[in-house]
Amino acid sequence: MTLIEILVVITIIAMITGGVAISVMRAKDEADKVMAQTDAANIRSSVMLFRITNHSECPTMERLRVEQILDEGRRDQDPWGNVYRITCTGSRIKVVSNGPDGQADNEDDISAPKKRREDG
Repeated sequence: MTLIEILVVITIIAMITGGVAISVMRAKDEADKVMAQTDAANIRSSVMLFRITNHSECPTMERLRVEQILDEGRRDQDPWGNVYRITCTGSRIKVVSNGPDGQADNEDDISAPKKRREDG
């Protein structure tokens, strides 16, 4: 083998490795977003349970833990280390992650998926 052949093989391996790394990072980003949606949906269910027993009061994450409605095994932070925000307006409950940038109220915020109604 010549030095040029070895350099060509190393270059090809580096290109393949780079492509795989990019794919893995995209998959991780998507997985983090799905995990944040799932966590938000679980927390929303806990808030609903809390409001059944405490009428219209809107709880904080800490209050859900104190009342033992949200157990210790559940995450109270999104995949990026931010605490989920809970808002209650009338009967509407919204649990939101600030998303990857950690900033509230912008386009990358993630909330629980809306429930689909089945006509039947």
